[in-house]
Amino acid sequence: MRLYDHPRSPWCQCVRLVLQEKGLAVERHIVLPGQEEEAWFLELNPAGRIPVLEDGDLLLRDAPVIMEYLDEAYPDRALMPASPAERARVRTLVALVDNDLGPALQELEEARAEGAPDSELDELLREVAVALDLLEGDLETEASWAVGGEYTLADAALAPFLLGLVEAAGAAELLERRPAIAAYQARLRERPSSALVLNAGAEWQEMTANLMG
Repeated sequence: MRLYDHPRSPWCQCVRLVLQEKGLAVERHIVLPGQEEEAWFLELNPAGRIPVLEDGDLLLRDAPVIMEYLDEAYPDRALMPASPAERARVRTLVALVDNDLGPALQELEEARAEGAPDSELDELLREVAVALDLLEGDLETEASWAVGGEYTLADAALAPFLLGLVEAAGAAELLERRPAIAAYQARLRERPSSALVLNAGAEWQEMTANLMG
């Protein structure tokens, strides 16, 4: 199995969390900034986006699809619940990250990096807040994880955004007014696999130093 990824890409981190939780080995091919537009990568994914997973003759290009494929193709240590209702809740939360929370945080991070005016940042913060309100309502306050008592694909999807991107985007203060998310974030932080998210910046710095050296 080969994964085309980047240490700081949140969706790549989602896939790597699934791989780590399931104990699956993978060959990582780091896609450097700008290489997504090169011909060799566009042959893998014409959309020019990571992650991309190769497993034998199979080529997958969408992170949520990759995550669910890995869980079904390698059923040891399942990351989907048994009941249809809970499986639906997992997919709902993954879709919330994919369609709402993830894009809002990524757009806010990019706007800050580009020096956008405060009025634009305030509007983007409101969009993040709306997505967080949806998540706050969906989280089970008495459950250990996003859906029930076991770590699932929903947790793997949420961790990179709640542990990494929410701070990089300057939106961490929004969690203070959402107690269910704040408590859940603390549990995520203690999960051993979350180290790959928390240490992503250091990993990328080390890679950059090796490339330059």
